[in-house]
Amino acid sequence: MKLTITIFLSLLAIGSLTFSNAQKNKSADKETIIEKIKAAVESGEITREQAAQKIAGLKKRGGTSHEALGRKLKAAVKAGKMTEEEAKAKFEEMTKKISGEKPNPDIEGVMKRIKMAVKSGKITEEEAKKRMAEFKKRLSSESGKKGKENNADLVKKIRAAVKEGKLTKEEAREKMQSLKKRTK
Repeated sequence: MKLTITIFLSLLAIGSLTFSNAQKNKSADKETIIEKIKAAVESGEITREQAAQKIAGLKKRGGTSHEALGRKLKAAVKAGKMTEEEAKAKFEEMTKKISGEKPNPDIEGVMKRIKMAVKSGKITEEEAKKRMAEFKKRLSSESGKKGKENNADLVKKIRAAVKEGKLTKEEAREKMQSLKKRTK
């Protein structure tokens, strides 16, 4: 009886240590992701609002689900249910959905669909070229607008940070230069 209780308590202690270590690893992963998000804000890649949304989503989920998704996709590839390329595309699509970002139109996917329409006889070669040109034009004009609007917001925020004393003029100048480099 004493032996059974001793074994039970030993297993319970080992289990709790394992669980404790798993929790520490999760919190370390969370901290790493939060640091990356903060670095993205500092470099001007994302706004504070976007960062707050990402961090809130991370805390709401209790960690990153990217790892679990990656494991599932790797298992599907090993089982032969999908190719590596399909798994990568699915991973990117799902991570964008998880983070709440709208997926960018996939030029290759659009080209593939247009080529299939040409092969099936639904559209002519000329129509295909016209549709592709329209798509590329729309895509470039949309991304240009978003970039300029985002940069204008960032410039305002940088100037406000200087006025509030959160940034020095030199730091602000560096951030402005990095913005200009990104938009060129």
